[in-house]
Amino acid sequence: MSNKGKAGSLIDFRVAVETARDEIDTSILSLNPEWTGGSIEWFSPIKETGYEEYVDDTFWSGCLQPGAKSFWVGLQKPARFWPKGGPNWDGLAVLTKTDGKKVLLLFEAKAHSYELKSSCGAAYASSLSEIKGRIEQAFREARIDCENDPLKNYYQFSNRFAYISTLRKSIDACCIYLYFANDPYWDLSNDKTDVERWGRAIIHEHNYFGASSSQLRSSSIYELILDLKSESFRELRDSIIGKLTENMVL
Repeated sequence: MSNKGKAGSLIDFRVAVETARDEIDTSILSLNPEWTGGSIEWFSPIKETGYEEYVDDTFWSGCLQPGAKSFWVGLQKPARFWPKGGPNWDGLAVLTKTDGKKVLLLFEAKAHSYELKSSCGAAYASSLSEIKGRIEQAFREARIDCENDPLKNYYQFSNRFAYISTLRKSIDACCIYLYFANDPYWDLSNDKTDVERWGRAIIHEHNYFGASSSQLRSSSIYELILDLKSESFRELRDSIIGKLTENMVL
């Protein structure tokens, strides 16, 4: 069941930021007591920049379009530290805490548990070696005893973990996984991902790396399940259904 670009997490996230921003912001701010009362400025995915994602050059410049405001304003940008072909972030925002300090928020959005699975696709041995070394170093620093290959099965997670761990040595940053439960597109199939299934899938991923929730939280990895059938997100679900109908996948 594939309608890439017309349904799933990409559409869910775009519609969420456009139509349910207050609810999304509230959910995000609740993840950390230090963020209470803060404000969030979104840079992606937003309509003004054509819902583009930050990657490589645009991430390090902080701008998706020439002349646009860089998200690095107010943050101390570190030197580029990752091989070319770094992460494509599904979303990016800057949180300003009540004391005026800023936190870079990087997002991965998922609408189905199968999206958790991936393997490293680096083409060059030198890049593979560097990435694996950074991942292993990040796990050691977090005291995570991973006995499985971090380049297979759940590679995206280990990649993002290492990226954030390195970034946090220079600035306050975190990675937030947004899991959309009861996505209306997947409700059409017999392969749905409800809240319970998401919970099992997340635990399985954590177990693969031998990581506890507290270790991940200490490493600024946050996970947020958004139940689209809950009262809080009923209107968001309706808006997503409207977009799926417009895209002719419902």
